[in-house]
Amino acid sequence: TYGDWECVCTPPATGSQQAAPAICNLDECIATCKTCAGNTCSDVDQICVDRNTLATSTNDWDCVCKKPAIGLATGQAARCDRDECKENTCCPQGTNTVPKCTQECFDPDRSANSTGDWKCLCAAPSAKYAVAKPASCTTDPCKHDSEDACLMDEQGCEWKDLPTPGCTKTPCELGTPADCAADDSCEWETYAGNRGGNGAITYEAMSLLKPFGTFTCAGSITSWKAPCSCSMTLGDNGKIGAVVDIGQGYVDGQDILYCRACGPKITATWSKGQLALKGAATAEEYAAVIASIEFQTSSVAGTTKVLTWSLGH
Repeated sequence: TYGDWECVCTPPATGSQQAAPAICNLDECIATCKTCAGNTCSDVDQICVDRNTLATSTNDWDCVCKKPAIGLATGQAARCDRDECKENTCCPQGTNTVPKCTQECFDPDRSANSTGDWKCLCAAPSAKYAVAKPASCTTDPCKHDSEDACLMDEQGCEWKDLPTPGCTKTPCELGTPADCAADDSCEWETYAGNRGGNGAITYEAMSLLKPFGTFTCAGSITSWKAPCSCSMTLGDNGKIGAVVDIGQGYVDGQDILYCRACGPKITATWSKGQLALKGAATAEEYAAVIASIEFQTSSVAGTTKVLTWSLGH
């Protein structure tokens, strides 16, 4: 039969034509497995695109970065960049009234796999900043005329409708002394003590000692900077309520503190000579826990060790 011959493209190209040369197509992303496991594009979670699928056009496949990252490379994996400042804002809604938002966004690492590290920088001379959220840049906290701006100010502001509408400063609700110090409008209130008149303790190796066994709220917590009562709640909202610390003389691997009275209400975390106590409880309850704490060491007797306790909010 005349004219029934056929040209068939050689794999991996595809295409055929009867009685004439075929136009062969070659999608390199499929034919040479550029998106299969073990090859470049898929290895780095990128998309393979062959923009010219003619069999005569080879090695022109591209690796394209997945959005929101940007980047493209031909014949190899692309370098993907992601500027999170283009996806987020340092100027929250409601700041177009008082004060005007002047924050600058900065992404220190624009690699595609680095996320959540963008920063909002306050305008000079302020050195304040916040990570992955607008910073609190106002020097006079909570001076806002609108409710939206007030609620977006993370310096502990609260909008009140009565008796006169306005933005007011709420009590400082900060978890650690460092966080409190970063807020110019807050002051960490604390009272601390140590073991013995000069702080040093007397011990024997491997023996258990209660350094603050006689500690009580009424008898020990008497000189706070602000009025305090034994019923005052400490350690709420995940804040540290108290700390017992082996300061001077601590030896890692030899010294340890045990919290015998800790439980569901007050929990303890031990790290390198410091026992941090957390949990919403009264000062009186914290005092009872401090009194129960036991100290043990394998150090040679006679080494000077100083144990301290502190309560704060």
